[in-house]
Amino acid sequence: MVVRVPGSMPLAKRVASLQAQRTSKPRWNYAPEWVQSVAGAWWLSRSISSPAELPVLMGAELAAEVLRNFDVQTWVSTMTGALPDEPRLALGQIESMTYMRNQLLRDSDWASMAHSIELRTPLVDVRLLQQVGPLLHAFYRFPNKFLLAKAPTNPLPYEVIARKKTGFGIPVGRWLASANSGKESGGSQGWAHELARRYEAGL
Repeated sequence: MVVRVPGSMPLAKRVASLQAQRTSKPRWNYAPEWVQSVAGAWWLSRSISSPAELPVLMGAELAAEVLRNFDVQTWVSTMTGALPDEPRLALGQIESMTYMRNQLLRDSDWASMAHSIELRTPLVDVRLLQQVGPLLHAFYRFPNKFLLAKAPTNPLPYEVIARKKTGFGIPVGRWLASANSGKESGGSQGWAHELARRYEAGL
C-alpha cells in the first residue's frame, strides 16, 4: 500500500495533482486514497466527476448531503455486498453489479428498443453464474473468451478468437454538438453535465 512507504503519500498526491491537471479530470486528486482498495481503484476508473465537482453539478446543499460521510468503500459495498478476497473476483463482482447492471444493460435495452430490435443477453443469468461460480477464479488463464469459443460442437477458429476486440460507440459527442450549436464538450463527462443542466432546468 502506498501509505506504508514512508514519505510516499505526499509524492503520490503531487503526482495525482499533476495527472488531474494534465487530463482535466479532478478525480485523479483522490487517486492516492482510492487506489488502496479494489473498490477504490474501480471507482477511480469508472467515475465521471469527483466529489469536489458535485456542488457545481447538483447545488451545494444537495452535494453536501450526498458527500456527508462519503466513503468509496461503503458506497461500493452498498451496491455489491461483501466482496471476495481474490482481487479478480472482487472486480468482476463490482463490474457486474454496478457498471453492467446500471449502465450496460440499461443502454442495451434503450438502444435496441429504439430501433425495434429484440436483444437478448443469455450469459447474464443467475443460474449460469451459480454453476460456474466455483470455476471463476481460474478463468483468467483462458483469455479472449477462449472457453466460450471452444464450447460449441464446431469451435470458433483461432483467427476469430485472436481477432482484436471491436465494439461500437454511442455518438454522445455528436448529440452534444447538435444540442449546443455544433460545439462538442467532454464525452461522457459532458453528457453527464448536460443531463444535470437539463434536469435543473426542468427539461
